[in-house]
Amino acid sequence: MCDFEPRLLARSLIESGGFSLLGIWIQYWALGGSADIMELEAFIHGIPLLRGVEVDVLAAALEELPHDA
Repeated sequence: MCDFEPRLLARSLIESGGFSLLGIWIQYWALGGSADIMELEAFIHGIPLLRGVEVDVLAAALEELPHDA
């Protein structure tokens, strides 16, 4: 489990221009996430399509993004 809400962090990163949806999805997919980019976008905007381990994979992907931007 992570100490942050992956949905909110992902949305914040996209809205701030720090990362693109595509960039986040590629990192998520590279770590084994199985949702397509449209499912990830829907999840980020409040539609609970990702559950359990998929949310954990998203959290791991967000933690691995470079934070020096």
